[in-house]
Amino acid sequence: MDLSFAALMDEARALYKEWSTVHETFVFILSIAIHILDAKQSILARILHFPHLFHNIYVYFITQFYGKVFYSIVVIFWNAYAYLRWKGTKIIAAVQVDKTKHKTCAFIMGMGCLGTLIWGVTLNKYFHQALSISLWCDAFYAFFGLVEKWFMSHKKLERWLLAFLRYVIFSIACYYKGKPILTALHLILAIIAVYGQFKWVQSYQTRVKCLVPNK
Repeated sequence: MDLSFAALMDEARALYKEWSTVHETFVFILSIAIHILDAKQSILARILHFPHLFHNIYVYFITQFYGKVFYSIVVIFWNAYAYLRWKGTKIIAAVQVDKTKHKTCAFIMGMGCLGTLIWGVTLNKYFHQALSISLWCDAFYAFFGLVEKWFMSHKKLERWLLAFLRYVIFSIACYYKGKPILTALHLILAIIAVYGQFKWVQSYQTRVKCLVPNK
């Protein structure tokens, strides 16, 4: 029996191909549920995100979206931090919707650009991945996803604008990979991002009004 890594990967891909619709449909349903809960600032979104991320690692590794895999691994730990920030602790109050300072926003967006570039060049040079549209879209999704998760964990309004852009771009990568379910998913998530922006702006405006003293 061949137990080499290549043989195991071939078996894993064959198994995934047989059950791909089931796996991708699960990702589809759970992703939509989590993002709707996110828009409503429900702490349940942070809890459901854990099994979702673990499943993402499997699905996107087999489909060779390695940026998405890297992103999912990092966000498992980041989501734990976000859970604590959203729920609050005895030491730190639960975070409220707010805006990001321009300098901070510019810095972390710049880090997203740098990470995207380094990831694409590294995969091309050391792992012989062609510099295709799907690779760059995957890289953009991954590293601007880390930026977006910083916004998310701190409930910054800029989160949903960036999420909209990421989902539209990643839907292009899924389309080029021949993944219609994942393509449709990310287009729907882009629509939910618009809803999320609307809900968070409402929350922010309500909080600001409460902070303004009555004359």
